[in-house]
Amino acid sequence: MKLNPIQNSFEAGVLSPLMLGRSDTQPYSFGLMDALNMRVDARGPVSSRSGTRFGFEFAAPCARIETFQVDLNVYFNMLFTNNLLSIGSSTGEVPAIELVINPHFLQGITGWTEETSGGSSQVIFGDGICTLAAQSGGSRYAAIKQEINLADGEVDYEIVVNTFPVDVYNLTVGTTEGGNDLVDQVVLEGEVRSVFNAAVVGATTVWVELRVNDGREVIIRSVSVPESADELDFVTEWTCDHIDDLYFVQAPGGEAIYILHREIQPHKLIYDVSANTFALELVTFTDPELLDPDWIAPVEWGPTTVGSWPGVGAIFQGRLWLMSTLNEPETMWGSRSGSYEKFFVADPLNPVADDAIMKVPMEHYGQIQWSIGTKNLIVGTTTGEYIISSSDGLLRPGDLQIMKQSAYGSASVQPHQVNDQVLYVSTDRRKIRAMHFELTADNWVSNDLLFLSEHLSLPKIKDIAWSQNPDNLLWCLLADGTLLSCTYERNNNIIGWMPHDTQGRFTDIAVGSLLGEDWISLLAKRQTDLFSFEVMFPSTVERPPMDALERHESVIPFTTVSGLDHLEGMTVQIVADDAVKPDQVVVGGEITLEAEANDVFIGLGFNSMIRTLPLEMGSRTGTGAAHYKRYVNIYVRVLDSIAPMINGVRPPTRNPTTPMNTPEQPRTEDIKVANLGWDKHAIVTIEQDLPKPLTVVSLFGEVAQEDL
Repeated sequence: MKLNPIQNSFEAGVLSPLMLGRSDTQPYSFGLMDALNMRVDARGPVSSRSGTRFGFEFAAPCARIETFQVDLNVYFNMLFTNNLLSIGSSTGEVPAIELVINPHFLQGITGWTEETSGGSSQVIFGDGICTLAAQSGGSRYAAIKQEINLADGEVDYEIVVNTFPVDVYNLTVGTTEGGNDLVDQVVLEGEVRSVFNAAVVGATTVWVELRVNDGREVIIRSVSVPESADELDFVTEWTCDHIDDLYFVQAPGGEAIYILHREIQPHKLIYDVSANTFALELVTFTDPELLDPDWIAPVEWGPTTVGSWPGVGAIFQGRLWLMSTLNEPETMWGSRSGSYEKFFVADPLNPVADDAIMKVPMEHYGQIQWSIGTKNLIVGTTTGEYIISSSDGLLRPGDLQIMKQSAYGSASVQPHQVNDQVLYVSTDRRKIRAMHFELTADNWVSNDLLFLSEHLSLPKIKDIAWSQNPDNLLWCLLADGTLLSCTYERNNNIIGWMPHDTQGRFTDIAVGSLLGEDWISLLAKRQTDLFSFEVMFPSTVERPPMDALERHESVIPFTTVSGLDHLEGMTVQIVADDAVKPDQVVVGGEITLEAEANDVFIGLGFNSMIRTLPLEMGSRTGTGAAHYKRYVNIYVRVLDSIAPMINGVRPPTRNPTTPMNTPEQPRTEDIKVANLGWDKHAIVTIEQDLPKPLTVVSLFGEVAQEDL
């Protein structure tokens, strides 16, 4: 019997082994039995995941990373270690004590001088970015420049420029306006770092300029020159026993974030946009308008009750809601309306005034694990999910209702709001539930997103992060150091889970937005006790899929690549001038290329793989599950990919039309392989072990099935 099967969508992702007998369902038709380091595209294909760019290594007994989104296009990383909070930008440089005025363009043109040549050349400031667009013509250009005062002319300074999209621009640093005696660089990279030292010319000021020419356009995210190489650190009370339980509440406007823990007084991290500096302060709950302003927090909190502080919070209807203290884990307090840090009764004669504070006991409802303000103020406890409501929807003293919406219960993992839904982790840390208001039920309902892929979360979910652009992806960090990604398109009923690993293990994950794209900050441990800070590229950024990636480029060809101490003793993959080179082991922090190159990527390889479910297309007498079958020919349709291995067979990796000494470029094509052997499942495995992209659009072929 001849069959011609096709799988033209993989949107269901990896399915549970419990689904192996459900070939009658749509998820089975669009699902996979196994996969690794692939992500589902909501339109059907699967693609190898992006690699990570290496930032820096650090020694610490523990570490946690979170992001502080201060603007649509600017976020900072908060790195928590034992008794220490370090602030770093999305790309790893120090954001404070800047010599550059307005380095993130949050104040428009302030500090910068623009210059153009050509009637249509433009410099546009807006939304935390600067766009340089030059009119076509060799002498036409658009530029910005700034004179900066050096704090110490005897030290090395590093200028860091972050741009998007990647296009050709000129970066110069000179001791005179328009000069280039310190840095003169043609840049092709989205991020560039250059070191200069003005001591050789005795300068105390330098000019920084970025310029595009001849029809080019580049969007600049930031131009940073830190005063020193010292990190921005704050000594804190949070130890290794605390940092995993920290809870974060960002104030509207993006300039402050509250950091909560049940055993430690709340803190507030404040970002000063104009000075580009940070301050970490205790939230003291005082009010200078009062005769005795020293302590006006609820008496149930420390220091009145030593070591008992709110560990969960949310902002809703102009109030800061703090809840779940060590001694009263089922109680919540609301600040005065419009005053986040005022927790006192404004008028003692009228304690139910609309702007008065509120105390809401939730005895017998379970310990409060999280809270979030959406259509309602939603609270998740160990026993269920609740909304705090009132007769007219406006929460005020004397008019509060606690209404149970479901009884699933939650783990102590901070949730994420995704459009009109709230995603949270179940008490057993095995499920992700999506909570939303359903009009027909007139109730908030919670659906299990891992229902068809429950086996993937067996190691237990440690943390979650949501990445919205360019793809809707929910990321789950598992306790064993691996990741899960879920492509979640609720409106199209698409839920596709995929597992991911790395050499070593991931230890934490967070997401921040730059210019409308989400970047994933990661902490990893490779082969040492050191933590590695890395950033996963968005799918729109083309880089070889390798982890802990570094790029080394020069106009002068080179063979020795140094500065690889973080990969010492490890086997790395190499892409030199777009060609894959043999793997090497890093010795003494360097490798030697087999031939000269100008542009080299070096990183840790990972395999990207999918494995199909057993083929079931029926037979003349009913099911075909018991019939022996085999693919006579397998066809894999790939998009902008280098040919992968198919059932262990590697097709030719070079096309006869590709000129000699020219790297093979990714192709969109149907790859055909012949297949041998009979079995009852006709499973196909597709694997990419090269540091090159892979996108599988569909899988089809010719199958011979015996008759019983």
